Amino acid sequence: MDNCKVTNEFLLERINHLEELIILLSEKIDELQNVKSSIPILSNFPSVEYNMEDWLDNIVCVNATDLKLILTTPLNDAFIQFLHNLHIKHTIPLCTNKRKLYVYTRENNSWEEFTDISYNSFVQHIWREYLKYYKENRYPRETKDEEDEDMKKIISIRKHFCETERHKNILKKALRTMTTL
Repeated sequence: MDNCKVTNEFLLERINHLEELIILLSEKIDELQNVKSSIPILSNFPSVEYNMEDWLDNIVCVNATDLKLILTTPLNDAFIQFLHNLHIKHTIPLCTNKRKLYVYTRENNSWEEFTDISYNSFVQHIWREYLKYYKENRYPRETKDEEDEDMKKIISIRKHFCETERHKNILKKALRTMTTL
């Protein structure tokens, strides 16, 4: 009889232990399902003509119309219009999934989250194109003060979109709108 009692206690202890393991495994499964649902399904992302690095090097080109637009229109509107026009001609290798931006990169030839680092690099590359074009092809102005104001506006593009959170968010929202799946 004593052997039976020890066996029953042992079995009860093992059952309790197994129940705890089942609860722990259920919690882990729930965690994994939450993580899985937050990861975008990359196969749903579009195929693209260019990765971001090649798109910036080969597609981004500022012309006289773009320069005039940036100098005579509020920066947010002009910069977004410039990107929209480029996007229509050659799709920006960005994609939005679940309100997050993703960029197609050369490094891995895959979609990756559009981080602050990649965002700043994106803006700075375009800013350098504007600066280069402006230095080579000044917009005709009547006075030196007007030319100085133009140069100041061109120089401010990078700071405007990289260092000011409000404008950064405006541009990211516009990019999400352009690139929503």
